[in-house]
Amino acid sequence: MPLRNYQTTAADSIFDEWKQVKSTLLVMATGTGKTEVFSEIIRRIQPLRALVVCHRQELIYQAAKRIESFGIATSIEMADQSASTSLWNQTPVVISTIQTQCAGGNGKGRMTRFAPGDFSVVVIDEAHHAPADSYRRMIEYYQQNPALRVLGVTATP
Repeated sequence: MPLRNYQTTAADSIFDEWKQVKSTLLVMATGTGKTEVFSEIIRRIQPLRALVVCHRQELIYQAAKRIESFGIATSIEMADQSASTSLWNQTPVVISTIQTQCAGGNGKGRMTRFAPGDFSVVVIDEAHHAPADSYRRMIEYYQQNPALRVLGVTATP
């Protein structure tokens, strides 16, 4: 399904922002297609990889379904589900909860299963939660990759 004009404009604006800064925030009202926009961003960065981080399990499966509708394979890193870290078997997109990213890993967080350079973009769904310590810790970990771009999306900044 093609994007609406305002969604295309939003995606274009994100790339324009990333020319100047490494992170940006997309604010769109509920039901206007934030997931569509970040799926388009992910489509445009291919073959680079993306990590999508959500704070609720329902959002994980919603994001996976939408991104896969763009023809992009996803894997989920959550609870007993593990995304492959093998160079030969990795998907272009990993979708995870913030709780999974920060838990385990001998106190370092399960995010350490991945190298900071494994992802070119981190998308934070419901980014109004990003000031929390868990999100800050995860962002700082992946920002060890100097080329990383971060996109926060929310209806309630």
